[in-house]
Amino acid sequence: MKSNKLTAAAIKPPVAGNYPQGLFMYPFTEGFTDIPQDYLQTLEWEPKAEKTFAASTQYTAKLIFTPAIPKLNLSAVKLEDIHNLPPNSSYDEINGSVQGENFVVIIKFKSTDGVNGPRKTIFEDNFDGITLNNNNWQLAWPEIRHNRSNWEDDMVEVKDGNLILKMRRDPAIAPAGVDESFKNNWIRAGAVRTIERDWPSQRNKHSLFENSYGYYEARIKFNQMRGAWGAFWLMLRTVAPGAPSGEFSSKKGTEIDIIEFIRNDQGLYNFAIHWDGYGPEHKWAGKELGKNNPEYINVYDGNFHTYALCWSPSAYIFYIDGVELWQVKDGETMNTDKGSYTVDVCQNPAYIKLSIESADYVGTLQDGWNEGEMLIDYVKVWNQPPN
Repeated sequence: MKSNKLTAAAIKPPVAGNYPQGLFMYPFTEGFTDIPQDYLQTLEWEPKAEKTFAASTQYTAKLIFTPAIPKLNLSAVKLEDIHNLPPNSSYDEINGSVQGENFVVIIKFKSTDGVNGPRKTIFEDNFDGITLNNNNWQLAWPEIRHNRSNWEDDMVEVKDGNLILKMRRDPAIAPAGVDESFKNNWIRAGAVRTIERDWPSQRNKHSLFENSYGYYEARIKFNQMRGAWGAFWLMLRTVAPGAPSGEFSSKKGTEIDIIEFIRNDQGLYNFAIHWDGYGPEHKWAGKELGKNNPEYINVYDGNFHTYALCWSPSAYIFYIDGVELWQVKDGETMNTDKGSYTVDVCQNPAYIKLSIESADYVGTLQDGWNEGEMLIDYVKVWNQPPN
């Protein structure tokens, strides 16, 4: 091994009113070897913050380093070997020790203030320019989606204060051998995400913006069109294809679909969560709303609507135009496509995706339909929920 040096996650000191920071068995590659995922890090807070940090409260952070490869031995690590720890002025006490195969750092932070700190925007894009801000977004890697669509670079545009994700019928790009009925319904479409373009094919790439607990919101206009759907969603490197983990859980990695315009030609849309990877163990739960639901909001009226997620340690709460429409509580038993399972709120950071695609289960394209678009006015993330 190269040395005993480890790089800690950038732990932010607790601030009253802010969401806490989440981290659970998250892979890190710096340190002992050149092998990806040398060690994992888990962050625990005491006392537990149910939603946000309380005022006038002293919090202790427990950062656990766990070997991710068999030959990694942390027994010689000392506190002074840990890089990137919080500034001395933010805590009263810090210590580190070897505990079994792990190295554990305990940080007793100074008490939070007696009043909540200011609500701040931690990510914002209003799409005011004429090109995509590559410090915030990268074009999604061109790929076939659900055997009915391709993500292509030329289907993304920034214009008139909006991000425009386009879609167009394009049988010419369907793979060879595709059934003629599928081929005629093939679309090329646009997608962007807050992670570098080459992830996960090049695992050293990193996120442009990655965050766990927070309040996420986008203002979007999506038109009704059978055979295509748009989405505002969160994805994690711990569950993406090629992720360096052979073990999945809802706590480690949950895809969070803040809004999906699926079966939109029928006036339907849904919220959803997916976990346990994307293989045989994959599970999902969601809520679909249509005109027969009393809480239904018509989002296909030709206007922009806001879609938001409050992601805290205690729950996911989904909103449209500020109205709560679905909630999943930490530890709740959910009825899923594979039975009833207990769901833990995800603790790991996620990146943002905005996309259009198609699939056989959203229907064939409408006769005479050739192109459409999804408009995004802004995307914002805050460190606190709304007042």
